[in-house]
Amino acid sequence: MTRKTANSIKGRAAVLGATVIALLGTGAANAQAPQASERAKEVARVKAFWTAERIAAAQPRDLVIDERGLGYLRGSNGRLIPYGHRTPATPEQPLARGGNGGGNGGGGGPGCTGFENVKNAAWGNGGTVQTAAGRIFFIFGTSGYVCSGTLINDGETASDRSIVLTAAHCMYDDVNKVFADAAIFIPNQANTSGTATDQDCSNDPAGCWVADFGVVSNGWDAAVFPNNIPSDYGFYALGTNSDPVYWENDGQSVAMDTVITPMEVSFGPATQDIYTRALGYSYSDDPNFMYCGEPVTGSQYDGYLLPNCGLSGGSSGGPWSQSTAVDLGTGPIMSVNSYGPSRGKKYMGGPRLDNTDAACLFEVAKNAPSNQTTGIVGGGC
Repeated sequence: MTRKTANSIKGRAAVLGATVIALLGTGAANAQAPQASERAKEVARVKAFWTAERIAAAQPRDLVIDERGLGYLRGSNGRLIPYGHRTPATPEQPLARGGNGGGNGGGGGPGCTGFENVKNAAWGNGGTVQTAAGRIFFIFGTSGYVCSGTLINDGETASDRSIVLTAAHCMYDDVNKVFADAAIFIPNQANTSGTATDQDCSNDPAGCWVADFGVVSNGWDAAVFPNNIPSDYGFYALGTNSDPVYWENDGQSVAMDTVITPMEVSFGPATQDIYTRALGYSYSDDPNFMYCGEPVTGSQYDGYLLPNCGLSGGSSGGPWSQSTAVDLGTGPIMSVNSYGPSRGKKYMGGPRLDNTDAACLFEVAKNAPSNQTTGIVGGGC
């Protein structure tokens, strides 16, 4: 089924006045394919919305689980907000002497092979993943959030549609049952010529790209985190021939996957107990692209776990790969960053993409009509 996003901009124009933007998902489902000039105006308004102040105020969409199995949304200040329930978080206990110290495990540098166990270290191996992965900014209601995502290979460039893989919680609010608005993707932001994340897309190597719509699983919609973790994957679709996306650096109307090499994605089973790397834009390390690496294990949510990963909020939706290439080559991606603990040892969990509807949803995102501007739940999968 398809769902329109909440809080239509047109409905709020009288309130927001000149600052109003045309958000992702507000287009009418029965409209003709949007004219390039109309799309250009929408893209301009969305980008205008993301001012320096709004970018700075965006919070990581950081879903975590406490020792009781309850879900919380953790803010950048560490505050735990009950997610889908009203039970307050338990008070934080002081660490015992010599207890959970932390610190990353290094990575890179002379004598390193690229396959050491690493906790939340800066990615220094370059490669396709460096340019294909990026930050995603979006809003739910009036609150701005940030996640990570990766451009993936959809097998063709003729349609001009490009697909970004991320976590479902980075595009669909499973509590209020609405899609995100004003979603933009900024690939390779770690190589910005600026000093940190800002509203200036021209200082990012590949500019900013506006998403048309998102696709998530019925499984994500039908429950609330953490009960829907096995379905925490989704796809943002960006642009078609009749609905172009504009490349900020030079104003071209081009498909993103014709100027950026995408990563491959695998919908086959991953192998447990072998070295696996997870990457993402940990907001605490802005603007660096971060990663962790260690042998992967299974999780209680029928997915995967990196027990000592340490990636922080903002990395949600970033890619996992078991590639044996130091720079990961083109992958493939076999999971995404999904959830961590509310406190204590900073593991990272990810859903499996095999034996799920992920492959079917990928096809839905690729083959949706060229005038699609509303989010899709399930899509018949």
